[in-house]
Amino acid sequence: VVVGTNTLTGCSQTVTENIVVNPSPQVFIIPNTSTVCAGSPAQLSAIGASGLTYTWNNGATTPVTSVSPLINTTYTLLASNANGCIGSATQLIHVNALPTVQVTSTHPTGLCAGESLILTAAGASSYNWASSTSPNLYVGNPITFMPNVTTVYTITGTDANGCKNTSAAVQVTGLS
Repeated sequence: VVVGTNTLTGCSQTVTENIVVNPSPQVFIIPNTSTVCAGSPAQLSAIGASGLTYTWNNGATTPVTSVSPLINTTYTLLASNANGCIGSATQLIHVNALPTVQVTSTHPTGLCAGESLILTAAGASSYNWASSTSPNLYVGNPITFMPNVTTVYTITGTDANGCKNTSAAVQVTGLS
């Protein structure tokens, strides 16, 4: 309401203007998980009123976006309605680092035919071993092999959080 008065005549006039205040939309982020292993995917879903336009801070413009963070990351969602009002929500995705798997060998330079090789891994809770000469997957730590040809062993370690990482391959040269 505005009242204007003419100082010369003393006459006044009142003008009323209705201002419509449109509410900002309420929007929420629902993650399929709030903790992932580094580089693993998480799906974020926007929940709000119908007819909203979405913009995520990762560039997505859909109600659902998939992310694969390497470090703890907070994702922001902006949702605008037909009146141009904007609501926002944030969601932290906690990231567990991948284990650093290291391997030591009883014969780092090679071994003779018939000799056994013991490989010991460190840096994770459990280990799977793959061999370039066998389709089998081996479990355990340390683990003993008796290769009779040059063989590459690849070790995958899993930590207490369920995060997996594969070490660089270990090549063992079998000598005759």
